[in-house]
Amino acid sequence: MEDIKVKVKDEVYGLEEAALYLFAKIKELYEYERETLKALAVLIRSKIARNIRNLEGCKEDLSLNKGEFDKLDDKLKNKLIEAIKETAGIIAKYNGRIVDLYYTKNCSGATANSEDVLGYHIGYLRRVFCDLCRAKKDEVEVEVKRIMELFNLSSSSYKEKVEGLIEEVERDDMGRIKKLKFMNKDLSGKDFVEGLNLKSNRLYFLQKSIGVKEIGEGLGLGVCLDGADAMAKMGKNYEDILKYYYTGIELFKLNKDYILNNFNDKKILIDPGHGGDDTGNISDIAEKDINLKVSLYLKEYLEKKSCSVVMTRDKDEYLSLQKRVDIINKERPNFFISIHMNHFYNDTVNGSEAYCYKDDEEAIELSNLILKNLNKDLNLKNRGVRVGDYFILRESKVSGIILECLYMTGREDRAILNEEGYKKIGDCIYKALCEFYGINF
Repeated sequence: MEDIKVKVKDEVYGLEEAALYLFAKIKELYEYERETLKALAVLIRSKIARNIRNLEGCKEDLSLNKGEFDKLDDKLKNKLIEAIKETAGIIAKYNGRIVDLYYTKNCSGATANSEDVLGYHIGYLRRVFCDLCRAKKDEVEVEVKRIMELFNLSSSSYKEKVEGLIEEVERDDMGRIKKLKFMNKDLSGKDFVEGLNLKSNRLYFLQKSIGVKEIGEGLGLGVCLDGADAMAKMGKNYEDILKYYYTGIELFKLNKDYILNNFNDKKILIDPGHGGDDTGNISDIAEKDINLKVSLYLKEYLEKKSCSVVMTRDKDEYLSLQKRVDIINKERPNFFISIHMNHFYNDTVNGSEAYCYKDDEEAIELSNLILKNLNKDLNLKNRGVRVGDYFILRESKVSGIILECLYMTGREDRAILNEEGYKKIGDCIYKALCEFYGINF
């Protein structure tokens, strides 16, 4: 069966292929047991699936590179391929939403709650106790200068004392140390200077480094890899591992056939322009009526693919722009498309054009697909996508398009002003939406 597609940085991959390439990029995962790798394969697939437009449509900055996978030796390639194949199509969800990938090398006793690390609550990232990973401890020395530069702090200067280390420093009028307390031990200035073989007892202090004791490895979120590996060696499978470290999740197998052939929980709002006393442009037929006919055909096509469709109007009635915006903001669709027909005093002007709000990249992408289809199927001139500061685009809180399907006054476009033409315009918009969401049509 055809694989579900995901778009990453203008490249299109199959979901399983994308999971394999992302797996290959995370080199610290290679060494683990088969069931641990399978658990990670599910989480990697879940991370990618979150970004599929016909699923949740997240916009994470993923990076995939087939070259990373190609560089691996055959043994390692096969190890990753097996983990992907043996969990094919399986993702993890929490309360109906796909989870993200979180792992830590060694939690040394317990994982962490998300809010204690990230600053916000994630329901499936709860602290779990883990007595399976062997506690790791290490000591490192970090330069204070490096910390200052990293966090853009003002440089430190010489101090009279170093809190917690050199305190209760008593000096004479010239600043010479008479006595001090070093790590809670009372010393004379003389003993301190001679003990450290310093040249003077007129001293000031600058802490250049900090000793750090590390317990565990990683931020403590999600799957503890060392703990998961211990579970795998005890005979636990990847589902056991995932459900231990990810609180309250369920595993699901993606229904590829449904996702490839239906709009999955997507809502499209269609706004037939004008209506009632507002006729719009007029030739042999009023623009308001053409807009409604095209919109109703589009609605019919979308609903056959299980799309949730909302219309601002489904009959000849007047709606103010504010009312249309209110409906859009109440419904919060994935997209709204405002259907219009253009006009000009000169009949040599023909073609289709679309207007989007500034920086609405997804609306621009969808508009280009619509214009491409109108040109291909109806030979309507592609007049391009333009930025428009129109009320309905500016005030709506979701992505939207004002689509001028054709010029009612155009010498060439007039030939499409018939029932068959309205159907074909609706079909072109429908196919563009399918293409945008990766749905077969």
